[in-house]
Amino acid sequence: MGGSSSRTLQMEGVAIEIAEQGGGPPLLLLHGGHPSVRIGANDTIVELLSGDARVIAPTHPGFAAPAPAHLTTVDDLAYLYLDLMDALDLRACTVVGLSVGG
Repeated sequence: MGGSSSRTLQMEGVAIEIAEQGGGPPLLLLHGGHPSVRIGANDTIVELLSGDARVIAPTHPGFAAPAPAHLTTVDDLAYLYLDLMDALDLRACTVVGLSVGG
């Protein structure tokens, strides 16, 4: 199993915090809508999933810092994550979405 790390990527002028943990095939984990459910490395769900996958868990824009003015809809968020998947070369990736992340 790989270790855990966190980093911030700039996507379209938006800073996205990303926690990663584990090894194996990539799994993009999108958290729910309440700010208290931000997912980071060492969270129980990340630890459980990282036994079989490389878990990539971004924090939705607006949860760690103010939301950018141009991100106003769930569609905007979905397109941002499609761009993130391209930037991270996540071509064959499982996506798990919780609540608004789904």
